[in-house]
Amino acid sequence: MHPEFITIGGRTIYWYGVMMALAFLSGIMLWRYMGKRSGRGADYGSDLALWILLPGIVGARLLFVLANFPYYRSVPSEIWRIDQGGLIFYGGIIGGALGAVWFAYRRREPFPALMDFLVVAIPLGHMFGRLGCFLNGCCYGLPVSGGGDIALTGAIGRGCGVAMAGDQTLRYPVQLYEAVGNLLIFFVLYAFYQRRPRQGLVCAAYLALYPGLRFGLEFLRGDTRWRAGGLTAAQWLSLSLISIAVLIALHAYQSTRRASLHMHGGGSGPAS
Repeated sequence: MHPEFITIGGRTIYWYGVMMALAFLSGIMLWRYMGKRSGRGADYGSDLALWILLPGIVGARLLFVLANFPYYRSVPSEIWRIDQGGLIFYGGIIGGALGAVWFAYRRREPFPALMDFLVVAIPLGHMFGRLGCFLNGCCYGLPVSGGGDIALTGAIGRGCGVAMAGDQTLRYPVQLYEAVGNLLIFFVLYAFYQRRPRQGLVCAAYLALYPGLRFGLEFLRGDTRWRAGGLTAAQWLSLSLISIAVLIALHAYQSTRRASLHMHGGGSGPAS
């Protein structure tokens, strides 16, 4: 894991910043493509990105700063250095959701339909973000059992651990596990969205799949984690989002059932 990408004119460009740029670009391009295919137009995707990405970044950074407030209180000039890492994904989800609410209000578009459109691109961008975490050396995993001062090439041969720059302790590459998981979730969501399911179900699928992945991978995280009741804060939030996914799915099916009953006269006989 090597955080620095290149140094030009005395200024260092970090891998994390490069990967975050790729994450944003991939999301914007996919939203533009989906906008054209859905009849909304490519500009719809660009407008959505404008209203979603900035609040998402602010939310992700704000939550990270709050989680590490003693450090940033002593060096406030570092608060805005997101190019060096320091974004909490669930903070970005909260910020982006607030932006989506405002976007749906301005466009007078049903919020469930907007969220179905929006969430398809999130795991694709998140994949690049986790690759950035891997290269940056943050969000790292626990030491592999029996690990020690072993060269990285040996770790690759064993297939179960990687070493960070300046630390030869073999650790689970949990960032790469999550990157692969996000890529698979993207393919599932994109295929599901193409089938035009009931409004809200694509969003529900994402809120079940990613939090489920995150809940399991939290057990392999080796960085400092806030815990309560034996679970990390991310795991508690993951359980909350899975519960919300269930509620969204139930609401989608109940709404469809009520509409069907209404069309058929309440199910008590032929409609008058």
